[in-house]
Amino acid sequence: MGPHGGPAGPPPGLSGPAAAADPGGPGQGSWGPPGGPPPPPPRRSGPSPLAWALIAVGAVTVILVVVVAVFLIVPNGSFSRTQESADQGKFGKVPDACATLADADVAKVLTRAGKYPAGSTGGTSICRWESPGSNNRSPSTLEVDLTRFAGTDGTTAESAAHQRFAQMARPAPPNEGFTGIQQTIPGLGDEATLTGSPNQITDGKPVYDYVLWIRVANVTAKVTYIPRVYGADGSLDDFAGQTRSRSGELDMGTHIAYNIATSSP
Repeated sequence: MGPHGGPAGPPPGLSGPAAAADPGGPGQGSWGPPGGPPPPPPRRSGPSPLAWALIAVGAVTVILVVVVAVFLIVPNGSFSRTQESADQGKFGKVPDACATLADADVAKVLTRAGKYPAGSTGGTSICRWESPGSNNRSPSTLEVDLTRFAGTDGTTAESAAHQRFAQMARPAPPNEGFTGIQQTIPGLGDEATLTGSPNQITDGKPVYDYVLWIRVANVTAKVTYIPRVYGADGSLDDFAGQTRSRSGELDMGTHIAYNIATSSP
């Protein structure tokens, strides 16, 4: 009520419709136009073009890393697992071919021989001994080739070496009706074969080129001894040479098989 008992008027400073409006209603009175919608929420700004570019570069980088990882790691890893699961045999690496013969052994078949290691590549090791030639005569040579085999899925290392041994330890095809020689040699390694190929015919007779093949566990050895034997007239005696070749390879083969078998796997 007013001071004189009448109805109270609007507070000082307010008059008219604004004074009569309900101040508690939304959007009413002095807080907004009557019946108007509420103001929209503030708009959120998205990533800038630079941010999008950085995100794209990062995504491409991740994809490239994954592709490279799949290319480099998965194939190599699967190969490694296959190799690890496969039988590696007695010898995990190929023995040194030059260590299969002592100098004293080589001296039995070659005079003043020089040693020429060809080194080891993968599963192969080769060593060559050579005596000096004189008076335009070719030098005599002795060569040992070693090859190591590993197993594959379902095949042991020794089985792989045996299969290769059986393929290689064969003479050449017949020559002018003369057949080759294939002789099993007992007591040398796990198996040994001497082959003689009639690659040359002299005076109607074959001159055999002999090769001794030896297998010790999962390592095969090829032994080739080529002596140069000259007659009194200075000509090369092929028949004397083939006889010496055969006996020399068998002699050297005894030492080679033993030294392979007793070498460090």
